[in-house]
Amino acid sequence: MPLWPSIEQTIKPAEVIKGRTMQVKGTSLIATEKFIRHQFGSDGYQRFLGALPPGSKPLFSSTVLSPNWYPIEDAFYRPMQTACDLFYGGKSKGARGHGPFLGPGRFQGRL
Repeated sequence: MPLWPSIEQTIKPAEVIKGRTMQVKGTSLIATEKFIRHQFGSDGYQRFLGALPPGSKPLFSSTVLSPNWYPIEDAFYRPMQTACDLFYGGKSKGARGHGPFLGPGRFQGRL
């Protein structure tokens, strides 16, 4: 069961509000990579990459620029669900663990 509602379950699809796609900055993707590598090592990150859905895999397999914007569904929701499925038995513990990892000071040039 997904941790977040599907696009179809939200008011006006979550990704499209007033004709715009909801997005996250590249820092979110970079932080997700750092979190997975920190928690599960390089082998764990390779497993994560292999398990990502087709829309997310290219984002995590290419150069991510921190000031750029990326679609939230493929850049955040689906990767977090993948991490939770792979490493936490499908439980949201992984998503909660990601938050503290990004705590104070994490976005001050140390990613």
